[in-house]
Amino acid sequence: MNVGIRETGAIQLAGLTRKVRTADGENLRAIPAFWDEITKEKAFDKLFADYQENGILNGAMVGACLDHHQDEFTYMIALEPSPSSDLSGMETRTIPEQTWAVFPGHGPMPETIQNTWKQIYTDWLPASAFKHSGGPELEIYPSPVDEHGNMQFEVWIPVVRR
Repeated sequence: MNVGIRETGAIQLAGLTRKVRTADGENLRAIPAFWDEITKEKAFDKLFADYQENGILNGAMVGACLDHHQDEFTYMIALEPSPSSDLSGMETRTIPEQTWAVFPGHGPMPETIQNTWKQIYTDWLPASAFKHSGGPELEIYPSPVDEHGNMQFEVWIPVVRR
């Protein structure tokens, strides 16, 4: 797998959240449905008008996996807001400074990113010099779907050396 290690300061996020369960692969269906719902409702139009283009995430959309508890977690679709953003109706979170294993990818969604997650946990993490630090996980989407239905992305896993 292609992977890079990156260190960042704290990342501020603003967006919408939904609790998802992992039992029976429910998250594999619920998360794409959540993205479809957000897109159809144009829920991010006001935030897109005033996001931090030069922040840590350079204006990318984010899918954040937060608050893991047994077979449930909170999934947040977010942006890095600017200090002047109108955040009414949005939830805000601060992701603490981290060391990240960053896995870039490109392809049809959601299949390609779901396969990337699987490879990270079944292949890369067990064989690497790193272990998961227990922090939030991020999906970074720097650009929209292209004319072929593919999307560029990065999966960020918080890690520490073993």
